[in-house]
Amino acid sequence: MVLNQEKTQSPFVSNFLANMENKEQALKDFLNDIRLRGTPIIEICPNNQVFKLVTFIWIGDSATTNVHVFGSFPGWDISNSRLTNIKGTEIWYKTYRTNETFVSTYRFSINDQFKEDWVKRSKNYQNDPFNKNTFLYVKNSVDPESKDSLTSILELGMTLDNNDTQTQDYSKGNLEIHDFTSAILNNERRIWIYTPSNYLDKETPCKLLISYDGRPTMTTLKAPTILDKLIHNKEIPPVVMIGINSVNRFQELTFNHDFIKFLSNELVPWVRNKYNVSKDPKDNIISGFSLGGLASFFAAFNHPEIFGNVLSLSGSVHWKKEGYEGEIPWMLQSFKDNKTLPIKVFMEAGILENKPLLDSNKNLHKILKSKGYDVQYNEFLGGHDDIWWQNELPQGLKYLLNN
Repeated sequence: MVLNQEKTQSPFVSNFLANMENKEQALKDFLNDIRLRGTPIIEICPNNQVFKLVTFIWIGDSATTNVHVFGSFPGWDISNSRLTNIKGTEIWYKTYRTNETFVSTYRFSINDQFKEDWVKRSKNYQNDPFNKNTFLYVKNSVDPESKDSLTSILELGMTLDNNDTQTQDYSKGNLEIHDFTSAILNNERRIWIYTPSNYLDKETPCKLLISYDGRPTMTTLKAPTILDKLIHNKEIPPVVMIGINSVNRFQELTFNHDFIKFLSNELVPWVRNKYNVSKDPKDNIISGFSLGGLASFFAAFNHPEIFGNVLSLSGSVHWKKEGYEGEIPWMLQSFKDNKTLPIKVFMEAGILENKPLLDSNKNLHKILKSKGYDVQYNEFLGGHDDIWWQNELPQGLKYLLNN
């Protein structure tokens, strides 16, 4: 639970304000303290010790007009994200109160005038210079202006294993990139292809994993490294993975029947012709995060004879289908109204997700259980966040690939 600052003041900030008579020394001590302690500043709430206070701090300059903080915590509400400037200084801060245990990434937006333009805002993000705990976003290989970037991590009451397996000694699979032309969609997109170690020596067909958001899944979420580790440890059988880049993500991943035709009539036949993969739907997974989770359910719903498994991480199953006016989201209603399909499902969402998404995932799980589906639903201690999707992806693969 996140509450506004209200009358709850950070003791750390209060102490600084109380020493402002000697401003130069107070500023010096403040900067030394945040360099030593790191930020955000975490404190027990003096008014109610059940809660903790989380104080985000930004040191601006004379050109700084506003500072906002965004992330699964404290959230994405623009009106609740703005930091306060301490008059006569270049210090900006905001304190939040919470009784939750979680891990979240967050970032600052400085001189933010973007209103609801989140694409422009995302290009303005900066990580917290006083927080050494960071998560790497890998640059876009097809964008010459793209760079690797870091975002800051807030761990409150727990730590998270981010699957950093680079130092382990095991054979690595191969990763290729292919530009795939679709006659159905009349466009070209990049696909990422992972084949496991010793793939050419394998007589038994590999399992097939097709994932939306190919580039971030293969790079930021470290899917090849995760597969290498799981296959090496014999936690899953050998897998060929196809990561699909989007041309127009919002259009393609929201109930797009042409995109489903592209998958079933072009991409899957091409993969089966070129790679030694199983044609049994029980061996095929369609996966994605956010809208990719919604699209995974939609693909399996329309073609269970191809996709016998769905792996959905923070799936946007609450998404409104154009022209549909039902009381519950279209994806939920569709599974409720139709016969049980031969689909196995692994689905997760975080406690810090927006309410419509979290509630819809809970309700879809109930519907699937009531219809007799083989389904596992977990709630993780975070939100709509790559750091959690990277952490939870192995759990989904192990559940779905071990029949």
